[in-house]
Amino acid sequence: MSEGTDSKHHSISGIRDARRVSVCVFITALAVLVSQSGCSESNDGDESTKVNGSIHVPVGKQPGAVATVNGSIQVDPIAAERIRKEAPFKILREERNEQGVTFVIEGGRWNWYVGWFLSFADHLRVVEPEDLRTLLYEMAQATADHHRTTTNDNEHQRR
Repeated sequence: MSEGTDSKHHSISGIRDARRVSVCVFITALAVLVSQSGCSESNDGDESTKVNGSIHVPVGKQPGAVATVNGSIQVDPIAAERIRKEAPFKILREERNEQGVTFVIEGGRWNWYVGWFLSFADHLRVVEPEDLRTLLYEMAQATADHHRTTTNDNEHQRR
């Protein structure tokens, strides 16, 4: 009887181990997928690649051969105060004008900045680069689409 119990225990144990391995493989694959999905890469033909506004220069290439992609945003004076205090990026230059304040910001993790920019609603406008403006538009559209349908709307449709 103890032999039968031991063999059952070993087979159950083996199934649990196989499930653990499967779960680990799944989680690892998911983590890789998520980390790669946040990266937007472009190649301008100069052997450098730009990922989310950051420049990656190949080994052996002169550092001066590639320029950093900076951005420019236009905000109202109240939003400007928040940007000065909380900005997740380096402010390279600030200029007051009739429309409010224009900040020139250091390029970096555009995908991450876009989420922060959305928190300003219509108090912030991306002036440049165009890729950042497009990314902000697409994220705002996806957010609006996400909130267009509520749980209550889904329940009414089922009836």
